[in-house]
This record gives sequence, C-alpha cells and structure tokens, in this order.
Amino acid sequence: MNGDYQPRREVQHDYVFNFDTGPASHKLLLGAVLVDYPQDTKTFSSGGTSTATNSQIDPFNPQFPGTGLG
Repeated sequence: MNGDYQPRREVQHDYVFNFDTGPASHKLLLGAVLVDYPQDTKTFSSGGTSTATNSQIDPFNPQFPGTGLG
C-alpha cells in the first residue's frame, strides 16, 4: 500500500429542472456534494522511495522550440 495515499468518501447529486415562463423554456441545474476527508488526500514527498519529479514546463513563460514562420 502506498503510504502517501489517503482515502476519501464523496457523494454527489445533480438535478435538472425544466420549466417555462411564457414562450421561453428554461433549465435550472442544482447540485450538491458531500465530501469526507479523514486525512489529507494524495501527497508527495521527496523521500528515498518517492517518484515525484519537477516539471520542465513553465506555464507562465512557455517556450516553443522550432523555427518561426515568416
């Protein structure tokens, strides 16, 4: 068993209500969720058995290798 993984329980309900107001039809979407996290969810560590790595992609400064058009 992976010691970094913590269980969680979740129940979700979604409802769609259709109704008309004069010539217009409407859909009302309602949802609810109940979540129980006995402990933190998945975590990563830098210990000897860890497989976590840093990404080389910087989403705030993307680099696009190759030749440009023009």
